[in-house]
Amino acid sequence: MLYSHLSWHLALGDLEAGDAAAAFRLFREAFSPDVHSGPPRGKVNDAVSFLWRWELAGHPRDAEAWRMMYDFANSAFPRAGVAFSDMHIALAQVVAGNDAALEFTLLKAYLGADRPDDARRMASVRRPGSSGIPVAGLAAVH
Repeated sequence: MLYSHLSWHLALGDLEAGDAAAAFRLFREAFSPDVHSGPPRGKVNDAVSFLWRWELAGHPRDAEAWRMMYDFANSAFPRAGVAFSDMHIALAQVVAGNDAALEFTLLKAYLGADRPDDARRMASVRRPGSSGIPVAGLAAVH
């Protein structure tokens, strides 16, 4: 069960050591969602965090890999539930081009952190009357 997660750690070491080819090979062969040996949350967390760190290290975006993560994450976890995994899912949504899903998450986070001015500012740039996911507490600041 830990083979894939430990391979993720090794891939991060390869990235740090400058061996990008070895790091990406581990991603493809050991911990991308279609080969990951762990539970769904591990599949999301390991793959998304690797892909993000890959880009942070200056490597080109792999749009196909992000789309795969986006599709897997949304099918495996259609509703929010665990903050650590939700953060990884939100990152996959944004990188794959679904900015609206992270937008609603950010609005809720602003409200939860008692930052109504930030929530109000963000809500003010949205299209008037646009529909979407309801955000509890938004009406109070809008």
